[in-house]
Amino acid sequence: MGTSSGWAFSRRVLGMTHEKLTGTPLFPDPEKLLFDDHIYNLNWDGNKANYPADVFDVSNLPTADFVEYLISSVKFHCGQLFYLFDDQDFRKKFAIFQQNPAVEARSSPLWFCHYLLLLAFGKIFVLHSSGPQGPAGAEHFIHAMQCMPDFTFYNADPIERIQVMCCAALYLQSIHSRGPAYRMIGHALRLALEYGMHTEMHGICLDVDFVQRSRLVWWTVYVLERRMSSLLGVPMGISEESISASFPSASTLGQSSIVLEMQVTLCQILAKVDLTVYGIEGKLGIRYLSATQSVLRDIASVTEQLNGSFVLFRNGSMTRTSRISAHLHILEHQV
Repeated sequence: MGTSSGWAFSRRVLGMTHEKLTGTPLFPDPEKLLFDDHIYNLNWDGNKANYPADVFDVSNLPTADFVEYLISSVKFHCGQLFYLFDDQDFRKKFAIFQQNPAVEARSSPLWFCHYLLLLAFGKIFVLHSSGPQGPAGAEHFIHAMQCMPDFTFYNADPIERIQVMCCAALYLQSIHSRGPAYRMIGHALRLALEYGMHTEMHGICLDVDFVQRSRLVWWTVYVLERRMSSLLGVPMGISEESISASFPSASTLGQSSIVLEMQVTLCQILAKVDLTVYGIEGKLGIRYLSATQSVLRDIASVTEQLNGSFVLFRNGSMTRTSRISAHLHILEHQV
């Protein structure tokens, strides 16, 4: 793990503390330290051959009313932060799916995979606990991985393909599987680049709605990729100079547009830290002081914007903290 990795930093501090107290180096013991994929057990090794033949089995899915509750929970927790699904379009397809689930699951494998991933997220938000079968929603996540199309050859709506990969990456990150999460968001980034979503998309052949959705999904990929790359301590997947995409229209997004821009601004600072403050192999370079001063000025500027638009505590109350405000302030401190 690279210098910017919070896990690497924690591991070094723990090693220094252990050596100071005991006089002996701290040897890696993943079963005790739990720094990687050992916190939650998905009970699946990734081999599709070790799974029932019918990956489109719909017999164990939640009831329609519970699904509505789960999807609403995902929208509440993630809707203003990430463009993981289009609520109106998704509900239309869900209504069609309910008429004949077994047939629709096979005829629309990408949507079915998307559906299962959202159920997995919904259960995380609703159940708040893990069981002997793994983290909440794990059964739906594994089911989604089993029926996920091979994106090397599968040709479908690029936006939904990217959303599916973003959902999978975010779920993996939430259960501390940072390596698989990084690889998954890397696939999403490559697909977005292939379709030119990082550019200022325009032209008579491009539908306005498609451009708007492309911008939404691009900046979602950007935020997730920047954060996962930094946490893992690896180079960013695309340079800032190569990005010319605009933000989605504020008139249609409202508050969500401001939230998205704030996340992007913080991630741009995060990228600046990784590129200018940290030197090769974590060594201090001659630009360390000036680079650090520049980053601190950027953080001070964004802090003013955060405190002005996303107040943590209103009227002195300690019990009415907005989830969005809390998320952005935590992201600022992580930077």
